[in-house]
Amino acid sequence: MLSRNKKTGILISIIIISLCFTSKEISKVDSIDPFFVLVAVGSTPTHMDYLHLIKEQLARIGIHISIRFETFQWESELMAFRDFDLMILDLENESASDPFFSQYYLTNGSKNLFGYQTSIDWDAELGTGKNEWYIQNGLEMISNGSLNKEEFCWEWQNYLMDDILPCLPLFTPIKDNNSLQLLVFNIREARPVIGSRHPCPGYPSKSKGLAIRKAISFAINREEIKRVVCGDDYYINHYPINPALENWLNPNIVRYCHNLQVSREYILNIAGFGLLWVPDGNKYGPWPDWEDVCGNNPTTISVGGFSIIICITLISIIYLIRLRRKNISGGKSE
Repeated sequence: MLSRNKKTGILISIIIISLCFTSKEISKVDSIDPFFVLVAVGSTPTHMDYLHLIKEQLARIGIHISIRFETFQWESELMAFRDFDLMILDLENESASDPFFSQYYLTNGSKNLFGYQTSIDWDAELGTGKNEWYIQNGLEMISNGSLNKEEFCWEWQNYLMDDILPCLPLFTPIKDNNSLQLLVFNIREARPVIGSRHPCPGYPSKSKGLAIRKAISFAINREEIKRVVCGDDYYINHYPINPALENWLNPNIVRYCHNLQVSREYILNIAGFGLLWVPDGNKYGPWPDWEDVCGNNPTTISVGGFSIIICITLISIIYLIRLRRKNISGGKSE
């Protein structure tokens, strides 16, 4: 018969060996040589924490981020400051009277930091950019009291986030549902990469800039950023407008889940940086639909081997408790 100390030692050894084996199940994703460099700007220590994690995440798809810390004011410096590709932006207490956020997303909006211009999505039949048309008509529907104004706003939100993609929504404080944080994309044509108007190889109706912005959106792991920086005080937001607007929020909004495979598809095949050949003979591969990629994708972090570790730990604890009880009862009987 083994002594209690020997049994405990053997059990601990089994746990350590098991943890070593399960740790091998966690795949390591290395960075690759960068295709290009983007400038990212933050204005608070929290922004910088976000950007350092984003830098690590984007390195995995061949995008290098150069991070800068800047402070500015909306009315003057911020709108004049254009030397960036990515920026973390806090929007607080924005008016609920304009669910289209026209001051941000119209060409001549007073806070059009993203750089939207009608040339991005010009529609000859409409005589303007489609995003511009959506917002102008939506505001008119609101002023006329149209019953369909909310559904029209929902349609616009999906168009904005799927066909323009000026930002990736990040987080909203749980205790302040009237604010949100965004990762802003500078989509001005002056930014040769992220704002590129050149058509994607094989997709003349889609720009390289849009493909790159989608690659970034799928590569960023907001769950990881939330867990490391924000904790339980924030939740992941998917809306480009005030999250407190309730009925104005599209219940089926375009969502960008974390998916490195799709992200690399956008960079390598669709944007043309790798021009990989795919098995079916289509040189450029399909243009991924967000619902096919993220429709049933839970927004949680899954770490290989973690469930096994939990099971082993629980079994070990139960075993030790039973062993202790047996020894105690044995001691009393003597």
